[in-house]
Formats: sequence, C-alpha cells, structure tokens
Amino acid sequence: MSESFNARIKRNREVLSCIIDAILLCGKQNLAIGSHEEKHSNLIALLHMRAKDNIVLADHLAFADPQKKYTSPDIQIELIEICADQIISTLVQDCNDSKYFGFMSDEATDCATKEQAAICVRFLTRRQSQFERNFLASRKHPEQQERHWLNFSGTTRIERDRC
Repeated sequence: MSESFNARIKRNREVLSCIIDAILLCGKQNLAIGSHEEKHSNLIALLHMRAKDNIVLADHLAFADPQKKYTSPDIQIELIEICADQIISTLVQDCNDSKYFGFMSDEATDCATKEQAAICVRFLTRRQSQFERNFLASRKHPEQQERHWLNFSGTTRIERDRC
C-alpha cells in the first residue's frame, strides 16, 4: 500500500475514534446525541470542542466531504449499535466469569402512558469482590419481555444455569 493511503487510514481511524468517544460520553452522561438540526446536536458540539485540541479532527470537520464525515444520523445509529454490542458482550463475559449473577426486570408506564420494561444484571466481580449492577436493555412492550429475555440470553451466550 502507498504511504498516502496508510496516512489516510490513520487519519480516518483517529476521526472515527473521536466520534465514538463523543457518542460514548453522550451515553454515559445521558445526553441526547441528535437534534432537529444536525449542526445543533450535542454530538457535533462535542466534536467541535474536541477539535480545538485535535488538528486532524478540526481539519476533518472543516473540509471533509459531507458524505464522508461519519456524522450523519444513519452512521450515528450504526455506531451506537456497535458500541452497545461491545458493552453487552463485555457484561456477558463478566457475568460468565463471575460465580453467580442475577437479572432484575421492572416495568413502568411513562408519561405518555406507554409501558416500558428494563432488564438489569447484577454480579459479583472476581477481581474486586464487589457487586456490579448494569442496565442491559429496555423494551417498550413488556408483554414481549419473556420472549425478548430468552432471545437476549440465547444470542449473548449467557450461562443461565448459574443465574
């Protein structure tokens, strides 16, 4: 491969890493990523803030082809799904590495009178000997919760015999 091609790959990876970091920060801080207008979204604001210290990101945001900026709503959704898969995979591994774990589920009605259900996992970590509790998933139709749980536990390879 040519040197310029390798440099472009390196730049794109750095930009993508900054975008993923901003998405994860929005998730951790419970901030909406999008907005009615893309230029006013929290994600774009965080990226511009980060671009003040990162010349590669600043150059990308200023001059990249809009079709190749990696900031469109479709790309954001795809990156969120990839991050969610990675986080769930890590949690499943932690559950399977612990001696025991358990799941908690709750359902509630939101202000629009729509029922929602949430699934959380709790396990004892071997490394730190402390309990961890993490949110796993939510569903807007609790009547599908059992089917969702069976599908979730099957696709993630959770060892249900220790649950």
